[in-house]
Amino acid sequence: MRDYCSAMDRCGPDSGLEERLRRRVLAAGGEPARHCRVYRPRSFGRKLLLAAVIAAVLTASVGAALTQVPWDTIFAERFGLEAAASETAARAFQEVNVTSVCGDVTLTVRQAVGDDKTIYLILDLQLPQDVDTGKIQAVMESEEPSVWMDTPRVRPYATDEVTWADIQDLTYEEAEALLYGSRFPASGYSGSVSEMAFDQDTKIMTYLISMTLEMKDRSLTDGPMTLLVDSPALYQNGAVTPLSGHPAILTFQPDYIQQARFYQLRDGEGRLKYEITLSPFALSAKSYFGDYTSIGEFAKDVVLVYRDGSEKLPAKDLGWGGGGSRPTDSEVFTTLSFSCRFHEILDLDEVRAIRAGDCEISIEDWTA
Repeated sequence: MRDYCSAMDRCGPDSGLEERLRRRVLAAGGEPARHCRVYRPRSFGRKLLLAAVIAAVLTASVGAALTQVPWDTIFAERFGLEAAASETAARAFQEVNVTSVCGDVTLTVRQAVGDDKTIYLILDLQLPQDVDTGKIQAVMESEEPSVWMDTPRVRPYATDEVTWADIQDLTYEEAEALLYGSRFPASGYSGSVSEMAFDQDTKIMTYLISMTLEMKDRSLTDGPMTLLVDSPALYQNGAVTPLSGHPAILTFQPDYIQQARFYQLRDGEGRLKYEITLSPFALSAKSYFGDYTSIGEFAKDVVLVYRDGSEKLPAKDLGWGGGGSRPTDSEVFTTLSFSCRFHEILDLDEVRAIRAGDCEISIEDWTA
């Protein structure tokens, strides 16, 4: 008899991450922050400075060979300064600029980068005009462990048939129920919301949203995507204060030339051993009837073989996870999976092959 064993591992940061972060913070003229919820106004001067740095780096390192993608400074900070001038960025970039007015809240998706399986997008959420910006700033700057600002819940749906008029009298949970039939299955979807900035003058909260779909037969670009966005909230000594009284909704069409690639790795006798989905932004892998006893053990067994002879996976974001199944009387998983997002954009042209265990497949032998 078999049962399903769910497992979740989280990898620690790579060995150089702490020092890189420290150098970036000190270069900006400050000491490392003690926790992650930092009040960071998007000042015009700061944007000009970063834009000038980006232009200088691109001019010096890339020249006129490629056209620079005009992406937001948030993407430059997330993926690196040179990434905006890469061919991958050109295939993955989308200027969206779609706005949805939902009562006293306004949503705007400015830009997105991605492919059919992974999308990063910049979301502006303009709060009601009567919101207390001083209170928000105080909470975001607070060092008290019982005081923080929570990011909104954001979930995508594969539809364009539900609008603000349909949910304006609903709670977030009721709106979720209305959209339930268009959801991406929880077992194949993962996402995150990162708070990037708050502009007191415009009352705009800015977030970096990431989402990955780990399903071969469905894509994030199959049709229009609707984002259901809950209200951000202030937490102060056990008291919760939502910054708006209702959810908001926005629909746009993801559109990218870049595609993720699907691979099947077989042993010498033709038996399927691994399935791997690889894109410039993420990797997901599944093992069949291997001898792994943990997700971490499996994750270490999957590498990219580069054309320069090196073998590694790109640096991963701080969190990754997976799960699997095994017999109740065994430590060995019959199936096991893990997924991760890369810290920088991967240039697939630099990769020669994918290796998992004793199996290897050319980067060119992918299945559409």
